[in-house]
Amino acid sequence: MKTATSISGRDIVMNRAAGYDILDNKPYNEAWTSPIQNATGSGGLYMSLKDLVQWNAAMDSDTVLSASIKKQMWTSAVLNDGTKPDYGFGWMVPVINGHQYMGHGGSRGGFQSSYRRFPDDKLAVIVLANSSSAEPHKLSRKIAALYIPDVKIVPPPIIPDTAPEMSETVRMLIDGQGKKFGAKITQEMREYWTDEQVDQFSKELRADGLRTVFGPIGIGKDSATYRVQHGKVIHLISINLDARGLIAGIWIREED
Repeated sequence: MKTATSISGRDIVMNRAAGYDILDNKPYNEAWTSPIQNATGSGGLYMSLKDLVQWNAAMDSDTVLSASIKKQMWTSAVLNDGTKPDYGFGWMVPVINGHQYMGHGGSRGGFQSSYRRFPDDKLAVIVLANSSSAEPHKLSRKIAALYIPDVKIVPPPIIPDTAPEMSETVRMLIDGQGKKFGAKITQEMREYWTDEQVDQFSKELRADGLRTVFGPIGIGKDSATYRVQHGKVIHLISINLDARGLIAGIWIREED
């Protein structure tokens, strides 16, 4: 690997790409990142695509890492309740429709990346982007599906709404009803979801277009996941409730 090096804002690096943020449909230079953050293993290296290809080739052999270390790295951890989260040592490791998989996405300072490996299928897909609004992890899955049709994502269908009160609370978030939404979440969550933040979140969703889809794809006793589509963009919004029935956690991601 000839280009891999620790991040330094001071050093002159030939052909170094610049990272961008897209705000109001305009490009801006990446936001400042603390040197301490850039010193971490999760995002503290520069490297080229060619070097990532070299690294991937090394993962196919035992030259850099032994087979026993890789087995530990690519084996799911086990939680205290016995469940497996499909996450090893820094790698997502689910089995996708019978195909062994390990990979991860990344995002830092105007850059995003995706690295997917399907070892049994002799396929690796690496996508790098220098925009915070890019979707390399979604793109890498679509590319993989061109070679392995079984890994194409088939979204779960909308199911009957058996928790209308929970659904109405999520709708308050989507529609920017900060005061009503604030009454349905825990005090800790209000630190993150103020009336202003709820309003801004709703505006960002509406910026993608009109809402055409809203419905649950999974409902449990104290949790639920909803598919929400604005224009061509589909988000999955998951929530979980505490013992009082208040929202204690919210997870939002774009559907692959």
